Amino acid sequence: QRREQGVAPKDALEQSFQATQDEIEAKNNPSHRERLDSSMSGTTCTVAYHDIPGQTIWIAHVGDSRAIISAQGNPKEAEVLGHDHKPDLPEEKKRIESRGGRVIFDGFYNHRVFSAKGQYPGLNMSRA
Repeated sequence: QRREQGVAPKDALEQSFQATQDEIEAKNNPSHRERLDSSMSGTTCTVAYHDIPGQTIWIAHVGDSRAIISAQGNPKEAEVLGHDHKPDLPEEKKRIESRGGRVIFDGFYNHRVFSAKGQYPGLNMSRA
């Protein structure tokens, strides 16, 4: 995709994530010439953009991923940026259920996301 000049990093990252989601959804259509069945799939992504002149780092993530940053040469002073999007977090569970999904504890360790009427896809992340 062509890079637009003058787009704020936040907007560019959000637009890129949304464009990727839109393309996956379009290719899920059985009539699409490049059919992609993602019904049992998921992914995560973490992106870091360093605006050197502005001395700013932009982090965007989705799914079960996060970024950690530290000062050069000092890994003991690391900072976790963001949090995993886990389905057992109250706000994530509410978001999933408000859209017709279900969050179920698997009896072992994970809370999993299922469709409203089936035992699939069973993801243990809430944004994939």
